[in-house]
Amino acid sequence: MPEPLLYNNYVRDVSERFDQALARIKTEHNFEYGSEFEIAICKTLRAVLPQKYGICRGYVVSAVGETAGDDIIIYDRMRFPTLRALETDDFASKEQVPIEAVYAYIEAKHSICIEGIGGTSLQKALTQVGQVKILCDRRQSVPLLECDLNEKKDGPLLGVPKIRNPAYGIIISRHVRLKDGGPIMDDPKEILRYLKAANVMSLLPPDFCVFGNSNLFIPVMPDQSDKGGTAMPLPFFQSDLSRMNATIVDGVGFGAGLSLLLWALDWIHLGEMPWPDILRDCIPSL
Repeated sequence: MPEPLLYNNYVRDVSERFDQALARIKTEHNFEYGSEFEIAICKTLRAVLPQKYGICRGYVVSAVGETAGDDIIIYDRMRFPTLRALETDDFASKEQVPIEAVYAYIEAKHSICIEGIGGTSLQKALTQVGQVKILCDRRQSVPLLECDLNEKKDGPLLGVPKIRNPAYGIIISRHVRLKDGGPIMDDPKEILRYLKAANVMSLLPPDFCVFGNSNLFIPVMPDQSDKGGTAMPLPFFQSDLSRMNATIVDGVGFGAGLSLLLWALDWIHLGEMPWPDILRDCIPSL
C-alpha cells in the first residue's frame, strides 16, 4: 500500500483550490488583460494568507521616491502603511508600499511568452522582479539571529541568506506560450525544453517561478551530505550559491509555489520603518 501524502495531500489540494478559485473569478473578469489576472491572484492569496500579510497591486518605493514593479506586493499590514491608504483589499487601484514593508513581490502573467521582450515575456518578468529586489536591497538590513548560525558559530548555515529581510521575488503564470500570439502550450515536457533553452538575462533572479500547473523553477544548491546531488535548504535564491532547477510537478505547480511562499514568509523578519528620518523631514528642529 503506498504511503499517504503529507498532511492529507495538502499541496495537491491547495493547487486544485487555487485553480478552482481562478476559474470562478474568470467568470467575472476578462483574463486577456493582465490587470484582471493580477486581481484574481490577489483575491486568491487573500483567502489563503494570514491577515498580518497585506496584499496589493502597485509599486515598491524608497524614501527618496524611487519606484519599481507594478504587479503584486505582499507587505506587513500590521506595522507598516501603504502610502495611498486605499480601502482594505481594494485590488483595483494600485498602491505604493515602502521598501521597508515589503515581504514579497509577484510578477503575475495570465500567459507568459518564453521568447521575445514584450510586456508578457519571460524577459520582462525577470527584469521587473530584479528591479524590485535591487531597490529593496537598499533598506536597512536585519542581521541573522544566533539560531541561524551553525553549531561552531563561525558563520551562517549553507543556504541561509546573509540577512533576515531579503525581498522575495516570484514569477507566476497560468499559461505558457512560446511567443506572443502563439498557441498555449500544454505539454510540461515541451515547456521544460523551451524554458531550459530560453535566452534571457536577469538583474537578480527570482526565488521561484510557476509556469502553469506542472512546471516550476526552484532554487537548489549542492547537497552537503554523502549522497551528493542537490538540496533546497531554504526557498531563497542566492547568487553565489544557488542555481535554478527546472522541474515538472504533475499538476501541483500552484500548490507547490504557495508552499514555497509560505515557507519564505515564515522565515523573513522585516526591520523597522525609519520613523526618526520621516519626522526630521517635516520637523527640521529634531
